[in-house]
Amino acid sequence: MGSNAEYSDRLVCFIDILGFRNMVDKTVGDDGADQNELITEIKDIFKVGQYFIKPDEDDELNADVRVTWFSDSIVLSFDYTSESQIFHRLLSLQWMLINFAYRGVLCRGGIAQGKIVHTEEMIFGPAMNEAYDLENNAAIFPRIIVSDDIVNLAGMYRKHGHAPDEEVSYVKDLLELDGDGFYYINYVGLSAQQELDDPEYDFPIYLDCIFKILTKIKNSKSIRIKMKYEWLKRKYNDVVKLIHESVEQGKYQPADSDLLLAYSSIPIEE
Repeated sequence: MGSNAEYSDRLVCFIDILGFRNMVDKTVGDDGADQNELITEIKDIFKVGQYFIKPDEDDELNADVRVTWFSDSIVLSFDYTSESQIFHRLLSLQWMLINFAYRGVLCRGGIAQGKIVHTEEMIFGPAMNEAYDLENNAAIFPRIIVSDDIVNLAGMYRKHGHAPDEEVSYVKDLLELDGDGFYYINYVGLSAQQELDDPEYDFPIYLDCIFKILTKIKNSKSIRIKMKYEWLKRKYNDVVKLIHESVEQGKYQPADSDLLLAYSSIPIEE
């Protein structure tokens, strides 16, 4: 990356791994002994995150992608003017969120466009501040939010041969519009299903992972965690309801509908 400390116009995503501090605290027992199993789990989270968002220098799609990871925070920035980069970066983030959820981990984040210095030695700038503020003050729930402006940028810097509205449509396929007007990267619904290795067979197992996360945090006394729980519960219940309705109407025939319904037969209590 070099040490060239000049501003460049980039898209910046600031991500917070929820509950990470609590996970780290548990890696040392009351007797001071290292809890190696938990340490291994945290290392696995790092490996998964790096696998999906760290740029591969041999992949031409990873045009000038930069990643900084410190403790529970990840900062990703990239040159959004390269062909279809917004779509590809959002897709890589969706893959990361799905694979984190498999491991019982949720994230919150925000994406901003603007000036930033992002090198191996330093990271700062208005876009960094805005992305952090979006994560800290606007995302609120376990979601990475994306503004209309970012979605529209995708149409401007589209894949060769795509019309602007076609590229925007592909981007929106990765997103869900929330009640507060923000898009967020969809890692719970049917959009996420299509990104699984074997969508028909893996989706029931994936939904069960979301169910287990909800079960784990359901009785938390923390107001912040309760807010996260209620949001994720609504998203989970919506997709379970949709699946049941689709199966009953014959619109959706998974490879093993009995297996799917067994994993997601009872929504979380309202």
